[in-house]
Amino acid sequence: MQTEPYTYPAEPEDALSSGALLQEIVRCLVDDPYAVSVAERVDEGTLVMSVVVAEDDIGKVAGKAGKTVDLITRLLGRIEGRAKRKVAIKIIRPKRGET
Repeated sequence: MQTEPYTYPAEPEDALSSGALLQEIVRCLVDDPYAVSVAERVDEGTLVMSVVVAEDDIGKVAGKAGKTVDLITRLLGRIEGRAKRKVAIKIIRPKRGET
């Protein structure tokens, strides 16, 4: 029995934006998923995503020597590559009293 290969639609209606995907990935990594927020902006062709997490979770998102955040950046970069945009992720410390 031969099956046809699956082809992905060009723009699926239920696809997550890169920011929403980043937020879901980060929420899976941290101890306090409710403290996670993501803001997006485009700066000179680069999608810059700022991630705010609880103070105790910054290391979990960054990873040893920045490997975790680098891997997430590469993954999202592959997705955004279709739109000819680079990706940068900034991990922001929460303001005092926010967490």
